[in-house]
Amino acid sequence: SHIYAYAYAYATMVISEHMFPFELSPWQKKALNALEDGDQILVTAPTGSGKTLPAEFAIRYFTEQGNRVIYHYFR
Repeated sequence: SHIYAYAYAYATMVISEHMFPFELSPWQKKALNALEDGDQILVTAPTGSGKTLPAEFAIRYFTEQGNRVIYHYFR
C-alpha cells in the first residue's frame, strides 16, 4: 500500500510540473500535489512569489472535472 501511495503521488506530481513551461518552486509543487490529493490549501507568500499559480491550476483542474470554482482575492 505504501508503494501504491508513492507511485500515485509521483504520477500526479509529474502531471502538475509539466503543465507549466518553467520550474516550479518546492512550495508550488507541494500546493499542486495537495490540490490533486483533494486537500484544501491556503497560500500566504510575498507579492511576486507565484501565489496565483496554484489558484490558476485549481481553477483549471477542477473545472475540467466538471466542478464550479469561486476564486476570491483580497486587494
